[in-house]
Formats: sequence, structure tokens, C-alpha cells
Amino acid sequence: MKLVENKLYREDIKKVLRNLDLTELSGKKVLITGGLGLIGSAIADLLIVQGSLEKIIIGGRDAEKFMSLYANIENVDFLEYNALGPVNLSVIPD
Repeated sequence: MKLVENKLYREDIKKVLRNLDLTELSGKKVLITGGLGLIGSAIADLLIVQGSLEKIIIGGRDAEKFMSLYANIENVDFLEYNALGPVNLSVIPD
């Protein structure tokens, strides 16, 4: 089971969201660099549960880890990159 699908985890995220105003992000696309790490994945989970973004693009090095965490979640895409190397932004999904 993906953590973001866990009922208790989602309830905790909803408690956090009550204290945040994310209205400016509504309908926008967001790229989270390091989105598979500790902090980045927590931000991704928060935005997934919040649910008002057009698209969340999670950047990272490990496509397998992305698939294990976020495969088949609507409006979530993966951008494979290595922060230590050059980044080709032309590959960002529409």
C-alpha cells in the first residue's frame, strides 16, 4: 500500500491542511524537485491530498521508487533527473 493511500496518514495531512492557505496553487502545475526524498515526498503527499492542483510533477532519480509511491495517482507525473548533472527542462510533461 502506498503511504498516501493510508486512511490515518490522510487524516493527519488533512489536519495540517486546515492550517495552510494553498488557494494560490489551485489549478496550477507544481514541480517538486527531490520529490522522492523525505521532505519532498511529504510535500507531494500534502498536495495530492489537498487535490486542487492541475498537475504535480515529482522530480527525482529513481523511477522505480516513484512507481512504488505514486503510480496510478491522477494528475501526478514523474520527471527523472539527477541534481548533480544537467537538467533538460524540455522533458517536463504538459
